Amino acid sequence: FIFSKYEPSALIQYDGGPCAIITAVQANILLELLSEGENTRENPWNQLNDEVVNQLLVAAIFRIFKSLQVDRYIIIALSKDPASNECNANGNISNVEDTHLKLRQWVFDDARALKTWIQNNLQLFRDPFGILSLLYSVTMTKGLENIQSDREDLTEPFIDPTFGHASQYLINLLITGRAVAHVWDNTRNIDGLALLGIQKQPEIGFLSLMEHLRYCEVGSFLKNPANPIWILSSTEHLTVLFSSDRSLVCTESPRYVATRSFLKYDETENGFIVNEKLGIILEELGLETDVEYVSFMIKCLDKDDLGIIVLKDFLNEFFPQAEDDSSLTKNFTLYHYNGIRKSNKDGKNQMEKFA
Repeated sequence: FIFSKYEPSALIQYDGGPCAIITAVQANILLELLSEGENTRENPWNQLNDEVVNQLLVAAIFRIFKSLQVDRYIIIALSKDPASNECNANGNISNVEDTHLKLRQWVFDDARALKTWIQNNLQLFRDPFGILSLLYSVTMTKGLENIQSDREDLTEPFIDPTFGHASQYLINLLITGRAVAHVWDNTRNIDGLALLGIQKQPEIGFLSLMEHLRYCEVGSFLKNPANPIWILSSTEHLTVLFSSDRSLVCTESPRYVATRSFLKYDETENGFIVNEKLGIILEELGLETDVEYVSFMIKCLDKDDLGIIVLKDFLNEFFPQAEDDSSLTKNFTLYHYNGIRKSNKDGKNQMEKFA
């Protein structure tokens, strides 16, 4: 991992391929900066010293490991030099095969011990094989069995063998801790097949050009993460979008949660459910589920006796909300970062501001 001299907290990508890992680490670096609150405004990102930048990298890598939600952590790295007890990533390694022969494993049962190790061996991740080490470490820490249980198509590779692009499995693993294939909310059942999506609001979001082209659907969990930071996906590259304005994201309201629960049972995706699903949804939302009450509400919500309940009627009955048009439009500032040098003006890697 190499930082830009023009923007000390910005990671540089020299070649195509590793953008999934670089953007995931970059997003977590920005999360650390935003977590400092008002200090971010007082200390611009281009005025950070090397010590602070190194600590940001340590914290970002550690956050990725913690998101995996496991009890044991594994580091896969180049062997240490016995004389100096430092990781050996020198120029003697000339190819991938040679690299793999020199890889070693460190196991940690305590998160604090893991973070200490990362701090003491940070240069490992800043050397030429740092990205590869992090990829192997995250994969082994999550566990191959856990990753396989999340995946639906075991024949689809984690990384494209031709161009080196990451699959959605890997992207989701890095930003949510689970290697699921889809970016919609929750799990969808299609013809008896359970298709796993994002199960909860993540720290970092994800947006995709493919949704605009109607090739996929990004759910509200990824569109509305806990922090105003998103990984942007184009046809063949990943970049980072972020803001210091935390009002761009929010804690989900009961109405929002109810909408998601309702849509989970909208099997035709046309904005309605069959009457028999109402009791299940009310139970999920912690509402009254007495049989007579549910039957009464079905009659109220299905006045034409069509056998269906429309989302709008459901929300207006159980979660009424007055629309405030004044809150729909506001001014805000966004920053965009593309790690590839040639994509930056004059080859200077810097955050691009949009106000």
